[in-house]
Amino acid sequence: MKRFFLCFLISGIAAGSMFSAGVFGADIFTSSGAVSTVSEKTLNGVSDWAENEVREAIEKGLVPEILQKDYTKNITREEFCGLCAAVLKAWGNDFNYKNGTIIFSDTNNKDVLACAEKGIVSGVGDGKFAPNNPIKRQEAARMLYNTLNTGTAVIMEKHSRAGDSAVDCCIPHSFNDGGIIRNWARDEITHMYRYGVMLGVSNNNYDPDGYYTREQAICTFLRLFNCYGNMAENPIPEVDYYPYGSYADSYIDYGMADAVFYDKKDYHTEYIDSGGKKYTEKEKGYVYPLNMPWSAFLTNVGPEVGGFSIVDKNGDYCLDTDFSTIEFINPEYVFGTRKYYGTMVLYRFSDKKKVLDDVRYMGENLYTQLYDYDKTNDFMPISVVNEKNEVIVASSKGYIREGENFCYNGIFVLKNKDGFYSIINSKGEILKNFKVNKNWYLVSSVGSNIRFDDMSNNEIDSTFYRAFSEKSFKYEEVILNESNEAVAYKGNNAYILNADGTVKFDCGNYEDIDKIKGIDLYKVRHYKNDKLFCDIVDKKGNVIKSIDNEKIKSGVSGNDVYFDKSGVCAYITSDNVIKIFDFFGNDLAELDLSKYNEKGKNISGVSIKFINGLLWVRVGYYDTEDCDRFYITPYGKIF
Repeated sequence: MKRFFLCFLISGIAAGSMFSAGVFGADIFTSSGAVSTVSEKTLNGVSDWAENEVREAIEKGLVPEILQKDYTKNITREEFCGLCAAVLKAWGNDFNYKNGTIIFSDTNNKDVLACAEKGIVSGVGDGKFAPNNPIKRQEAARMLYNTLNTGTAVIMEKHSRAGDSAVDCCIPHSFNDGGIIRNWARDEITHMYRYGVMLGVSNNNYDPDGYYTREQAICTFLRLFNCYGNMAENPIPEVDYYPYGSYADSYIDYGMADAVFYDKKDYHTEYIDSGGKKYTEKEKGYVYPLNMPWSAFLTNVGPEVGGFSIVDKNGDYCLDTDFSTIEFINPEYVFGTRKYYGTMVLYRFSDKKKVLDDVRYMGENLYTQLYDYDKTNDFMPISVVNEKNEVIVASSKGYIREGENFCYNGIFVLKNKDGFYSIINSKGEILKNFKVNKNWYLVSSVGSNIRFDDMSNNEIDSTFYRAFSEKSFKYEEVILNESNEAVAYKGNNAYILNADGTVKFDCGNYEDIDKIKGIDLYKVRHYKNDKLFCDIVDKKGNVIKSIDNEKIKSGVSGNDVYFDKSGVCAYITSDNVIKIFDFFGNDLAELDLSKYNEKGKNISGVSIKFINGLLWVRVGYYDTEDCDRFYITPYGKIF
């Protein structure tokens, strides 16, 4: 039985345009320069960012009079239908309730009934529409898509031009909170994003479950109106870029320019954007993601693997290191482990100098600095510093090295040579001092949760200890992870614990358990009736997908399922079918590679991984060095 656990310790508004109204003397002008017919009283209460677009929408007759007030109020389902009706009529559609087949018990609003009749909206069940319920952003995206598709040929023509290739409108943007986008809105959100109708909120989030205000809805309906012949007026987002060609095989997508295991002299990459246009590294630079200034190349390949060189956008060397591994690269620093000494070092790019030496990364830009042993007490004093080498906790405070300490939500735990432990915040302030059994040894801590091992017995027992409440939970072994949770083992069984120590998921008779880096999902392989299954478990402990492990094709590191922050997962079946599903367990697409392969060659191997929200696929064949490489969207389209 294996005990294998990967532990990775490591506003704008979508509807909003950031233009303000232009005021010249007594006249208020529209964006086209014409004198506005909309009074200041009508615009009273509109947010500054929305004023110009709300004015223009009213002038174009897209806003029912009832919605020309209380602009920051959440829009209701019935009010949204009024905007749908207005824009459809403005496009010249004959928009009236005709057949009389749609009946709701809680509304007889003609706009609602007409929208339902045309398939733009639907009821909520039991013959009801819930006209006064507010609308969530992903619901809005779906209804906006339906309105455009019902009232115009824009989407149909776009797809007919694209053919079987997924270009422009079909390439999803990878939102940080894409995991909570529902499958019934995912494609619609992509279209509205690419058309510049409905963008994201701050920090590259979409906020799919956030509510939608009247002024946001008005602005998006103006942009929807523009899609039919006036698309240039919309705030079209920049295209997304993806590495292409053989280089993409070696790219590691952790959301930053991680180490790329490639010999610099053989490094020639291409890029492809979300519109289908290709670029060389000369045109776009050697470093991906393109918002990063540096990347790392393994330049010393051999028995003693190690020696990374950092290159800039032009492929020029800027720093040579003796690192055997690189932990991370960001615009200011590179942090890694030295090949011959095993020490961890932080280098600064601005002056190419070593900032920290012999440190351990705690997370949240903090490091523990190690010192020589105290010859009297045989203690190894430590301090805590930040990446600028500013002292957070001085070594003179008496803290010593015991176990591995990681910061979580701005707090961490250290042991003092006097035998007590302290909970400390990122400012160096002590939040609590406490003591535990003198035979307990701190193995690791994440925030204020700690794994202690009891060294008094011949067989070591582990304790999951919560330092603030001083509650403890005893198991045979405990492993903390970056989510401030833990996996605990007892006999042949394993348990995923919540941060408060309660059981999130009983893994039963397990084979291995992985916490997925940066994503609130676990991959649990365990036995059910003597058969091995791979279960994907969400943050609430629910199994969103249970897969017969024998049906998952073996990868480089064993049978595997792959995950992306955009909210999609994928695996290859043993008969070379790629299956894609979302974080709710809903199937999104599948691609039979044997049917895709028109060359009549036998498939020798398939590898997949996610890059910027798309699935990168490499297919190899027997008796040939030839291979196919391509991207797949979450909807199964080849890019």
